[in-house]
Amino acid sequence: MTDLDLLHFEQLKKDVQAQYLKEYTPSYDEISKWKGIDIIYFQEDLRKKAKGNISEKSFYTYFKSSPVSKLPRIDMLNLLSIYAGYDSWYDFKKNHLFAGELLSEDKDLSDDELKELEKTVSSALNLPKTEEEVKKSEPNSEENTVLQKNNAENQIIEKNKLFLNLLKHQK
Repeated sequence: MTDLDLLHFEQLKKDVQAQYLKEYTPSYDEISKWKGIDIIYFQEDLRKKAKGNISEKSFYTYFKSSPVSKLPRIDMLNLLSIYAGYDSWYDFKKNHLFAGELLSEDKDLSDDELKELEKTVSSALNLPKTEEEVKKSEPNSEENTVLQKNNAENQIIEKNKLFLNLLKHQK
């Protein structure tokens, strides 16, 4: 765990608060001031939108004190990230990079390393790319698989044809 992770978590708490305030009006806008019924309504909304739950104790531990001194478990980070509109905690962090995460500590970078760093910064800031970079970065449909997707609801389950054929031949 790094200090940057704690900063990311503080940002996530603000995003969670903003998401909740889009549809509800708790007694206080500030999430750290919520009590009783506000927390219960938030828990219900979290269950409805992110298909998960956090306990009242966890809410008090991580939302009532700011800044926090330790991160919650990864399942809670993923749940809150999904509630805030991201695929996972990793996706949230990727979309909220801090300056320190883009800078290299090695000051004597080679030309290739500088170009790689510039590409990283450019893509993180969504700057327009040159034509050459656009051609290089066009995704190949076979390579464009998302490994971090966490939404398993309503997915079609395909039967393994090979397995079924083996079963038929064994009879």
